[in-house]
Amino acid sequence: MDRNTEEEYCRDFVAGNLSPFFSYFQDIHHLGHQLLLESLIQGVLEIAQIHLLVVTGAQNIKNQDCHGSIPIVQVMSEFYRTADSLARPRIFALVSLPNDRQAIFDSKMLKLEQTLISRVFGVSDDRRAEILALPDRPNEVVVLYDAARKSTETRLLKQLHQLDPTEFIFRRHYRDSRHALEEVGSCASDLVWRRALKGIETGLMVGHEDIDDDDDLDIDIPALDMLKARIYKVVKNWTFTMPNLDPSSRGFNVSHKFLRLIQVLNTFKAYGEGFRGIIFGIHLLAIYQ
Repeated sequence: MDRNTEEEYCRDFVAGNLSPFFSYFQDIHHLGHQLLLESLIQGVLEIAQIHLLVVTGAQNIKNQDCHGSIPIVQVMSEFYRTADSLARPRIFALVSLPNDRQAIFDSKMLKLEQTLISRVFGVSDDRRAEILALPDRPNEVVVLYDAARKSTETRLLKQLHQLDPTEFIFRRHYRDSRHALEEVGSCASDLVWRRALKGIETGLMVGHEDIDDDDDLDIDIPALDMLKARIYKVVKNWTFTMPNLDPSSRGFNVSHKFLRLIQVLNTFKAYGEGFRGIIFGIHLLAIYQ
């Protein structure tokens, strides 16, 4: 690579235009943090096979206080730190700031250093010592989730809509089920109906067990009672699934928000039964599920 070409690649790299950089170097692979983590977990890639790990957008890690649920933080804690020091790749992290802000080396930046086992260029050891001498205090951490991931209507809801297209019967359960679908995922949406099963049964007519799916609207059985009995039978005989927290699985059935909550809670496993926490929420149903 001649000097002019090298300068062009450097300008592209600093500007965030990485495509020319990756196309020139054939052994460079551009992976998202989640994909890198999954590749290491599944054994597709080993940390010793990497010579240089470039972390772009490191300010997002810093802004989330390097929380243990962030994929790249998991890579560092579970694979990088446990590897032999001679087998570890070098780390180059890029932190970009808004144009109207100056770079400030604070406690969060120091934590980013410690997380990535790297050092911010141009910061003295005295400045680091000053921050380390500050008393510990609680930090508010914002953990991001993908709100764009929308769950489709579950098979159970579709089957219930075939019986009751206008949701005339059990309106509250339909409403709660849709809300659980949006907030917690398809698994919770179905479990709303399972939890409501006993309440539905108490409102059924005597002898509802004898009503078959093929029965016509008999004049001796009110249409409303027959519809309630059929809905009850569908829910009672439904095969409910438990939460699947693997986002790469076809059976993934929780919302990304709920997945992030579980990931956050899992970072406190080391506390065992001594862990105490409070989860605040707006909707009681989602919390109860």
